[in-house]
Amino acid sequence: NYIAQQNIHLVAEVSNLNPYVGEGIYVVYKLFVSENISVNDWRVSDSPQYNGFWNQDIEVKNINVRKGSYNGEPYRYIILKKAVLIPQRSGKLLIEPIKMDFSVGIPTGRGDFFGNMITRNINYSTKSIVKTVNVKALPEKGKPIDFSGAVGEFDFKVEANKNVLKANEATQIVVEVSGRGNLKLFDIPKITTPSELEVYTPEHKEQVLTSLNGLRGSIQDSYTVVPQFKGKYKIPAVTFSYFNPKNKKYHTIKSEDIIVNVTEGKELLSNNSNSNSINKQQVVANDNNFRFIALKTKLKLKNKEIFLNSTKFYLLLLLPFLAIPIGVVIGKKRAQRAGDVFGNRIRKADRLARKYLSEAKKQLGNQEAFYIALEKALHNFLKAKLYLETSDISKEKIIELLQNKKVDESSINEFMDVLNNCDFARYTPTTNVLMKQDFEKAKKVITNIDKQL
Repeated sequence: NYIAQQNIHLVAEVSNLNPYVGEGIYVVYKLFVSENISVNDWRVSDSPQYNGFWNQDIEVKNINVRKGSYNGEPYRYIILKKAVLIPQRSGKLLIEPIKMDFSVGIPTGRGDFFGNMITRNINYSTKSIVKTVNVKALPEKGKPIDFSGAVGEFDFKVEANKNVLKANEATQIVVEVSGRGNLKLFDIPKITTPSELEVYTPEHKEQVLTSLNGLRGSIQDSYTVVPQFKGKYKIPAVTFSYFNPKNKKYHTIKSEDIIVNVTEGKELLSNNSNSNSINKQQVVANDNNFRFIALKTKLKLKNKEIFLNSTKFYLLLLLPFLAIPIGVVIGKKRAQRAGDVFGNRIRKADRLARKYLSEAKKQLGNQEAFYIALEKALHNFLKAKLYLETSDISKEKIIELLQNKKVDESSINEFMDVLNNCDFARYTPTTNVLMKQDFEKAKKVITNIDKQL
């Protein structure tokens, strides 16, 4: 093992140990083997963890043996794994090690009949060193109001494919952000339109490539806009702000106003034109404006039915006597239900789960309040379905009870992912897109588990 330890090394190379929040970095895992020994077989026993990072692996298509050096000595090496990392919060973040098992041929110092070195095979395990990344928070000074977390180098444009059209004819308005940076981790600015233009939900498109240089490409929202009336309509300019880690400054790009000219169609009537079209008429007085007040009437009773001794009279008379046994039955049911302490707790937990899930939806955009409400909804759902008290709820207990209830592993993993995201995201920056994804994921996993219980 000592010989293997001196001749086999797992190395994690990180491109930048002091990035900003949202700035992409990469890590490359290399296996160095000296010329003195041979590696017959190897496997990854524990993959690295990237807590606090958005991450995406880059496929290593061909594993080629290359020549290099380690601590100044000649070594052979191969690239095992590549990954792009984007830190999601400031502070010290750890890149956990990769662990591997090997079958190694160690020289014995003796040769065979032909003079070849005799080796013996041993099993050997090792791991890379933990890497610490010191993530810097984005500066508060100069941060634009509309900044939504974009970090990198970007271009921004808003374009319409047709500016002159007829009423009820559609035009496409495309809002696009392109360049290099954390393209998948921020919201695209939205357009505002006059009420006379009908606007449909935008279609979102992404063309993003991942390499060791980070994410590059474009993301866009395409709006279908249909005018209803003839006239000229202005779609106001849109701004997009991002932080460039190279020059350590915020930048804001503003698009041009878009004018939509509708040349044919119905005219839009204004309030002034409606009021001007009313013709005033002169009031003419005559002798018949006020008639003589009649002193005698010939009124007749329309309904001659007498209430006393009628069917309605006896029904109303008997109604209190009928209500007494009904009230007694309802009272017993309420008392029985009030005495069912365990059942009441379950029903209360079910109501609270629905309440907090609804509250989480209202708090989208407010990070801390959203994740507190979402976590309460998940916990109350468990209490309602698994008959748990609050003191019993722990992650290990949750997994054990769901497995005992025959809930499939994928649903359990999704539930625990959402629960872990709630714990993690309450103390780290996030975006509206990620909050919406966590909310939809929570609704989906609650529905899936509810069907299985």
